[in-house]
Amino acid sequence: TTTTTTTTTTTLDAPGRDSASAVPSHAPEVSLTQNVNVNKKRAREEKEKDKEEEEEEVDNDDSHEPAKRVAAPTTSSFLAAWNAPRLAGHFVLENVITEATELELLRFLGDPTKGSSSKQCEPMWRLRHFNGTAYGKSWGIQTNLAGRTQSPPSVRIPSALRCVVDAVRERASHVPHIGSTWEPTEANAIAYVPRLGHSLEPHADDRNLSGPAIATLSLGADAIMTFTEEKGTRRVRVPLPRRSIAIQTGPSRYAWLHSIQNGDLQGELRVSLTFRRGKFEMERRDCWE
Repeated sequence: TTTTTTTTTTTLDAPGRDSASAVPSHAPEVSLTQNVNVNKKRAREEKEKDKEEEEEEVDNDDSHEPAKRVAAPTTSSFLAAWNAPRLAGHFVLENVITEATELELLRFLGDPTKGSSSKQCEPMWRLRHFNGTAYGKSWGIQTNLAGRTQSPPSVRIPSALRCVVDAVRERASHVPHIGSTWEPTEANAIAYVPRLGHSLEPHADDRNLSGPAIATLSLGADAIMTFTEEKGTRRVRVPLPRRSIAIQTGPSRYAWLHSIQNGDLQGELRVSLTFRRGKFEMERRDCWE
């Protein structure tokens, strides 16, 4: 299966099925009219089944056992290798940046395992235990979750990250709440080192203090993100190839929790760059370098 340049979890097809199976050689003879009726019936059944698959957001894998880490497929086949059911409001856009840009961003962010000895942008990486264990750093407006407030930035979003916003505007202008003028006011980076047991626990980014769209760029390695229905038991596993941008809007933002199990982190290091627009309007030019 060949993935398109702009991919959403709503366009991944289920495994192929023949619209009409060949009649076995030992089957009794039937008339032409019967054959036509049978084919019409099968066509209707296939159409109804496809419609049900499009409407459902059900992950047929009910197993809640931790996923085992497997060899990562190539980026070009990564989305095609996983049969992700429809997840309304969630979009995955592949190869939004080049390999060269990916390397530049990783160098700019620095190696989180080397601490202050690594050349990196401010602020420094810090081990965090919020919604799972990983290294993190953030820029832009400051959000106080306990006090339910937002304040001006102490560290502005680096201009080196502007290329990511430009890529989102260009590739996702059709996505609700993005458009060609989307301008985030906060950003954060999370670095996952699988061998250290890092993971992302099930959660939802604050739905009141942040806007209706969240965009995340994957760097360094592929991963699988698991979405869990907040008021239900359904699960959807969505592949996030390196250099792809995932956008949460609509139901995927407001009705589902998302997480990444340690076993679903590929490679030695995966870094995510997440951009949001704060709900409280303030001068956006003050949020960027």
